[in-house]
Amino acid sequence: MGRDARNHFCFCNRLCNGGELFERISEQHTFSERDAANIIKQVLSAINYCHQRNIVHRDLKPENLLLDKDSVNPKVTIIDFGTSGVIDPQKKMSQKFGTPYYIAPEVLKKNYDQKCDLWSCGVILFILLCGYPPFNGINDKNII
Repeated sequence: MGRDARNHFCFCNRLCNGGELFERISEQHTFSERDAANIIKQVLSAINYCHQRNIVHRDLKPENLLLDKDSVNPKVTIIDFGTSGVIDPQKKMSQKFGTPYYIAPEVLKKNYDQKCDLWSCGVILFILLCGYPPFNGINDKNII
């Protein structure tokens, strides 16, 4: 059997010693528009890369965004692809994945595509700018 790249996985590790974006939000509470734009631009670029390859993340949240140590313009790395999936562009997905604050309404209706990741990005951006989530509740059911 020959070495076929489609049958192999390559893992690249990167040191992200700046911690999770969630921790940075907890420390700073809000971000300037420039800093929020820098972070979201990187996340959208990475998600676009995934979507062009028919991969959907389905659990984007600040806990899954790691930063490097640079405090001025930190580089963002997306982690935890455990709930990710391969998209069939001709079909909608129906599995319910995600975290209550960040889950798209279409996911809750079990009829969605890769755009569910964009909803999550919008919620993250809201939190970066405002310091709190756009939806609130005393438990997951209330948030959803």
